[in-house]
Amino acid sequence: MKKNALAGRLSNAPRVAAKPMAFDRFANADRIIEGEAEANRGSLSRELPSSTITPPLGGPLTITADVIEGKFRDWCIANNYSPGSVIVVQLSSVKASPFNPRHFYRKDSISQLALNLSTQPQQQAILVTPDFEKLGTYFVHDGGRRVRALRELQKTDVKAIVVDVPQGRESYKLGYDLNTQQETQTVFDNAVVWKRMIDNGEYETQQALADDLGIERTSVSATLAIGDLPEEMIERMLDRVDLFGMNTAYAVSKYFRARGVTAANRLITRIIDEQLSVRQVKEIVSNSEAGSRLPSRKKYLNLVDFKLGGTHVGAMKTYGDDQLSITLKNLPRELRDVLQSRFHDIVKEESQKVEDTRED
Repeated sequence: MKKNALAGRLSNAPRVAAKPMAFDRFANADRIIEGEAEANRGSLSRELPSSTITPPLGGPLTITADVIEGKFRDWCIANNYSPGSVIVVQLSSVKASPFNPRHFYRKDSISQLALNLSTQPQQQAILVTPDFEKLGTYFVHDGGRRVRALRELQKTDVKAIVVDVPQGRESYKLGYDLNTQQETQTVFDNAVVWKRMIDNGEYETQQALADDLGIERTSVSATLAIGDLPEEMIERMLDRVDLFGMNTAYAVSKYFRARGVTAANRLITRIIDEQLSVRQVKEIVSNSEAGSRLPSRKKYLNLVDFKLGGTHVGAMKTYGDDQLSITLKNLPRELRDVLQSRFHDIVKEESQKVEDTRED
């Protein structure tokens, strides 16, 4: 499937009417930016050492009551910020939004942009929204690539426009729709971010997420299955998004569950080297699944038996280099629920450690 297949499917799917707040506020900000940013473009004042904000040279502060309100209005007044103005903020004060629909940023793309920015100044301001819980810092709403490229160049400042887009489900939906229209959103971004939002309780069920985005629940389920792949494997497919659309990536995830990491990596290599079609990949996966149903048993490497009150209730087995199997039965319901919760917490905690290590 071509790389824009998911975007096409999403754009053709029935949409659930979005709550007006975030979109209306973004439209208001956009209207202000169109009218005022042009006047301020390129006219950035000197940096103030005591602040993370460098005010624009655009005359006195003007607050339009029917456009901004609440915390954002208070913030504008406190920081003498005129909505729509381009300002300079310290790069260290800018951080990724937990509701950013993008998760993956290709290193070669960032390096190419950094090379461009090294020869000419930043032309387009990023969009940020204040973190009202930690004043003086900002969430990136649009411009994640530019921020990463400037950091690669070890720059200290970034041009920005501050907008009123509250963090949360609505800001995610807004960014998701914009990225989908621009065909920059990938199934791999969706896989990781959707899984995180469900794990964090932003959406209680897959159906709730599907309803909010106006897509089929089966699409959500298939996408989340892709999110179970190791991130290194996902990044390999990201390098060839022309070959790894929704269906092919999902087929790889099924193969991974059936055959493990090594076999799945070999399949990815074969898809790239032989330019396999979706149909060919599905045939390979189907043949693998048929073979796995043959009456054969894998030899485990380690075995731990579990007993409850002297009665055997299950076992834990390890296979190969990367497989662990735990089987428990005939448990009291209360004990089953406790174990389920603890297993979930352990896996989540260890996954976070791996994530933190990669970032370091």
